[in-house]
Amino acid sequence: MTVLDHRLTPFIEMLADIGLDWLAFELFEGIRRGREAEELPEALMLARKQVQVRGSPSPSSLPMISTEVSPLLGDDQLTWTTTYLMERLEAVLSEASVALDNIDEIVGPVAGRKTTRSRPPITEVVLYDGEEQLRIDRTTITRAQNELEKLRVELSIWLNSTQTDIIE
Repeated sequence: MTVLDHRLTPFIEMLADIGLDWLAFELFEGIRRGREAEELPEALMLARKQVQVRGSPSPSSLPMISTEVSPLLGDDQLTWTTTYLMERLEAVLSEASVALDNIDEIVGPVAGRKTTRSRPPITEVVLYDGEEQLRIDRTTITRAQNELEKLRVELSIWLNSTQTDIIE
């Protein structure tokens, strides 16, 4: 089992403090899992051809596909964490935007309300979790998407200042 690099502790704590503990858990799981081997395109293509030609082949007739996992250690954990964080936040914001589009399409125009073609419908989703509430609308999503580049720069600065050049 891979041990979390101590340099990530403040980073993980910060995510929990700002309400992104779900993302901290995903980071833990990804680091624990390690870097999964990617399948060689040639092996996948050969397996597809065998399935097309022979139908459902026996596992022993398929080309060997690596299931090797390499642990994330040291600076690799830091690099993986920052990359995963950006990809995950971009995906969440994109999914939220699509969800609002879907809600607008399902609900359609509000009866009795004038709509103008130049302005998109105003949809707001409010999530209640105990005493806390989270409001999501297009403005919030757009603002967050615009801030992602700043976050990418700050993460790059943090990564460069935290990584070591020592080869162990």
